[in-house]
Amino acid sequence: QPAEGCKSSRFAAITNIRAPSEHRDDAPSRGRLLARVHPDDRAAVQRTLQDSLHGAPRYDMEYRLLPAGGAPRWISSHGSVEFDEQGRPLRVRGVSLDITARKQAELELLQKQKEVTHLARVAMLGELSGALAHELNQPLTAILSNAQAARRFLAQPEPDVAEVAEILIDIVAEDKRAGDIIQRLRRLFGKQDTPRQRLDARELADGVIRLVRNDVIQHGLSVRAELGGEPLAIQADPVQLQQVLINLLMNACDAQAAPPASDGAIVLRCARDGDAALLSVIDHGAGIAPELLARIFDPFITTKARGMGLGLSICRSIAAAHQGTLWAHNNPDGGASFHLRLPLADAP
Repeated sequence: QPAEGCKSSRFAAITNIRAPSEHRDDAPSRGRLLARVHPDDRAAVQRTLQDSLHGAPRYDMEYRLLPAGGAPRWISSHGSVEFDEQGRPLRVRGVSLDITARKQAELELLQKQKEVTHLARVAMLGELSGALAHELNQPLTAILSNAQAARRFLAQPEPDVAEVAEILIDIVAEDKRAGDIIQRLRRLFGKQDTPRQRLDARELADGVIRLVRNDVIQHGLSVRAELGGEPLAIQADPVQLQQVLINLLMNACDAQAAPPASDGAIVLRCARDGDAALLSVIDHGAGIAPELLARIFDPFITTKARGMGLGLSICRSIAAAHQGTLWAHNNPDGGASFHLRLPLADAP
């Protein structure tokens, strides 16, 4: 067994385990230390220690300790196990740092980032409000028309019951369509985190196209999806990825509608790229100025008269949080392309 004494009075104070004196019995055992580790972290710490005792060159871990009568403390531990000539563990040499303040700062920063992301999404949807209202109005109008038609049929001396039944089926279908639209909007406007789930990137792209199509048409432009035939399963937060794609499509719309306006549809393309799904937004606008291209994803960089220039920066952060990448380039024949590359999910 390696010597397990705690040489640091500060560490002993955090863990409420006494630092050793000259007496061996005063040294805390590994078991006593593990008993202070947060239950959610204990298995990982135990596994790391076991790996080190069986020859792993170094250990490097972050975990929470539970001091008696105090709040949990975050600890960062780094070191290695030294072995004797027979290969038996002799001692552990390392450093343990109290990183509670850093972890609290990281948590606060993450919360602020979530708030900024939500505000950016709400602002983006505000710009789409007219198009979204139009999309919701379509099934509501269909429901009203079908209901009026059903009343006319039922007012006849011998109503066609089969025809009325068909109308009622249509009403139910349009009601479900309206409900789906409302649910999508509720998720997009919502502030709570959406659990990551397995989804087909093509279906995600198709839903985004439906959301923005009316807004694109109002700009005198067109948009089409090139979804391919191969399923592209990814593990993702659908709301966050919708935010990225909507932002890219709206930027493409602004770029292509700016004078001199360009013809040609804006394209949202889905394709497999090795072990990843590649979603590309392609426009036929003036392209990105060379001096801006390298900084286009930096915060507060914008070519628009309004807006804070946070949209693309937030989009890249969302991509990174999904272990993906987001980049842009100018097209040889004009316009610009933005590419979102996301790892494919493992087979179920």
